[in-house]
Amino acid sequence: MNAFSVGLLAILACEASTLAAQDRRLTTISEEHRNSYHVLDRTFRFVVMNSVVAKTPRWARPREGVPPLPMKKAITIAQAALRKYVDDPGKWRLNQITLRSVGKQPMWYYVVEWCPAWDGYLGDGIGIPVLMSGEAVALETEPDGDAVRQ
Repeated sequence: MNAFSVGLLAILACEASTLAAQDRRLTTISEEHRNSYHVLDRTFRFVVMNSVVAKTPRWARPREGVPPLPMKKAITIAQAALRKYVDDPGKWRLNQITLRSVGKQPMWYYVVEWCPAWDGYLGDGIGIPVLMSGEAVALETEPDGDAVRQ
């Protein structure tokens, strides 16, 4: 092996070590999960903490079994929670349901999203997190910044 080859191997080993260190930093797990929605001149936000989700029933084998909280029940819970944030929840439609995993040992929660049921509505919906324990996570709400400026 000549000096060029030895130098090249040393550079490649250094690069591999740097990439491995960067990869370890990139794979850290967040302690909280945040989301916000802008709907009808209001901002709705939620924060789901890993420590809270960790206290809920586990869904250890998602490929093999049903979640501890059935989807239908999560929809019912989210619809009841929607009443706290909108005047007429009957004029809102179910838009999507997402299962989100958190933590190193997968822990799950739903986000059930509702949109106004108006023809032609193209904006955001309101996502309401529902834990596997059957608890809806409270949303923070405030006037949208654009609405305040008008």
